[in-house]
Amino acid sequence: MTYEQAGHGYAGLGIITEYGDTLTLKDRIAHHYTTGISTVEIASLNAKRLGQEFVDYFELNTSKPQAKYKSYIIRNDNQDKVKSLMSFLDKHKIDYGKLGNSKTVKGFSYVDGVEKSYSANENDLLISAYQPTSRLVTALFEPKTKLSDSLTYDITAWSLPYAHGLEAYALVDKLTPSGDITFASAEETISEKAYAYVSKYNSLEDVKWLAYLLRQGVNARVAQKPITIKGNTFERGSVVITQRNNENIKGGIDELIRKSAKEFDRSAVAVTTGFADAGVDLGSSSVAKIETPKIAVLAGDQTSSLSYGEIWHFFERQIDYPITSIGTDYFSWVNLDEYNVFIIPHGYYR
Repeated sequence: MTYEQAGHGYAGLGIITEYGDTLTLKDRIAHHYTTGISTVEIASLNAKRLGQEFVDYFELNTSKPQAKYKSYIIRNDNQDKVKSLMSFLDKHKIDYGKLGNSKTVKGFSYVDGVEKSYSANENDLLISAYQPTSRLVTALFEPKTKLSDSLTYDITAWSLPYAHGLEAYALVDKLTPSGDITFASAEETISEKAYAYVSKYNSLEDVKWLAYLLRQGVNARVAQKPITIKGNTFERGSVVITQRNNENIKGGIDELIRKSAKEFDRSAVAVTTGFADAGVDLGSSSVAKIETPKIAVLAGDQTSSLSYGEIWHFFERQIDYPITSIGTDYFSWVNLDEYNVFIIPHGYYR
């Protein structure tokens, strides 16, 4: 429950209300105090009932969830994204497990927005609504995230499948998790005869590793078309790091790839040739050099501090990549030729 005495940011020591009364800061403090003490008093008078309803709440969650959807299946095709979701669920004490056996299910598709069939894998992630945190699960996996009721205030469903970019299905059927989710370990990636190393690039964890390599001065490339070499197929967007153009890396590019791949829990396939069995060769113009980003961000007066903070946090805290903040008060004096990326946050610009 939230109790609030209106005042916003401009009531100050006193304000004239729409009814012509004066509402002072002292009045507002008294109202807060009275309401708070009243809450304690009424709770004390109803202590037994409150305690029982607290128990009933969790027992009902576990035995009879009050929601349309009883199970949620997350496709386990991107272990970085699934691990990120699992970490979130752990923090909020939400139980989950693997589906346990492959089967065809029917449910609401978060991707397509309609009911459809899905061939689920035994290692897909399963969250059941039959658990103590059932109502929290229902809110966090609400497929319809937009609320049109004008009578509500500060009520929002942050739907996790959308937030994490995962393929998910909401089912009206009760399914029970069976065992723990398993993931493939990163393979040891080193070869003295490697012509190049190729790695996937489809999660934030991959971004962190590439950001680290770029900071070490590595020349990296991106495959703009699919490539197949010696039976290994690399999707469009894969990162390619060749021995050529990385001869000056201290300790050698092989050692840097080995150590950093282990540190970031990444896998890179060592290929011994640049000639492809299918698709483009590694020397093709379709395997283009990645220009190391030199990033400047506008900051200060006229910019939104929230928007700037989001950008700063992403680069310097989430992917550990440096940015240069340029204040609006001295922006006109800065030589922008030193940067190749310039980010302008939301703001109120003159």
